[in-house]
Amino acid sequence: MTYLFLTAPIANKLWRQFADCAGIKMEGMLLQQIIIAWWKHKASPKLQEVYRAIPTIVLWTIWRRRNAIKYGNNIKYEEMVNQIVGVVRQLIKHKYPWIKKIE
Repeated sequence: MTYLFLTAPIANKLWRQFADCAGIKMEGMLLQQIIIAWWKHKASPKLQEVYRAIPTIVLWTIWRRRNAIKYGNNIKYEEMVNQIVGVVRQLIKHKYPWIKKIE
């Protein structure tokens, strides 16, 4: 499972893409440590809620790609990033409907 969710090249690239944006250093961390780092990352309470959701969204996206490949399809890296960003936007719109510019 570690390979699928963390050390596979596409999974590692995906984690780094979002961790770098959040300022989370994941070098040498295990998957559990990365999830904890997201949960404990210092941020405003509202942003912290979003940070806590991101690991689940990333893991779900990796799992969906795995299933797509298993059944003869593929999801490209760019599509995975767009899916994650889209879910995060939906989360923000749902939790904070007064924020208008989240497109």
